[in-house]
Amino acid sequence: MARCALVGVVLVVMPVMLLPVNANAQNLLSNGGFEQGPTNVGPFLPLNPGALDIDHWRVTRGQIDLIESAWISAEGSRSLDLDGSPGSGGISQTFATTPNRDYTVSFFFAGNGGTPPAIKTIWVTAAGASASAQFDTTGTSYTNMKWRQIIWGFRAVAASTTIEFYSGDPVGFGGPGLDNVVVRPASCVCDLNYDAVVNDADFSIFAIAYDQLLCPGITCSGDFNFDGLVDDADFSLFAVAYDELLCP
Repeated sequence: MARCALVGVVLVVMPVMLLPVNANAQNLLSNGGFEQGPTNVGPFLPLNPGALDIDHWRVTRGQIDLIESAWISAEGSRSLDLDGSPGSGGISQTFATTPNRDYTVSFFFAGNGGTPPAIKTIWVTAAGASASAQFDTTGTSYTNMKWRQIIWGFRAVAASTTIEFYSGDPVGFGGPGLDNVVVRPASCVCDLNYDAVVNDADFSIFAIAYDQLLCPGITCSGDFNFDGLVDDADFSLFAVAYDELLCP
């Protein structure tokens, strides 16, 4: 097992456009791509608070839109607009965890550029921790959403944990897009492309961050010890994980 442990809580926006998470990677969530659920969605289907139409997920606030053909999803044929028609909404799922164990969350984030504001905000919460990220929809389209992968970490405090994603946009029309959510034990934060293996693909991502050295807030993917720098200390952690290769 790779020993690159999750030391703190961080939100990481990957520096380059990535392929969707490997479907073979362990996922503690069910229906992380929102593919299972209602059959007559059309371009999109508004869902109100309390709705359980999307298998294993619950709408928590405002309203959301389940997207099928209104835009191109990051993975599969469905994704979410966390702003409904209208309503700044959210969605949650509860899953089994081990107290005091670290977990990572990978998800793909874009935005509905059809309505202002251009910059969309998404929040994620779990085990009393929370983080946010922003996405600038300038230059995107419904056929080129420019999805970005985000990785976030939390430490479980109970035998079950509820994760929630919700919109930080005040308008309630055309909000943050969400797709391809994966939660797994944080065996290794060095698995930068989240495909369950630490290999040359991860090193390529790390090398970009290392060349930049400084870790500007949430935009850095190589600061494994979360000290604000990507340096030799992070390389040492990566080398251990790389030598052991597998990151289950």
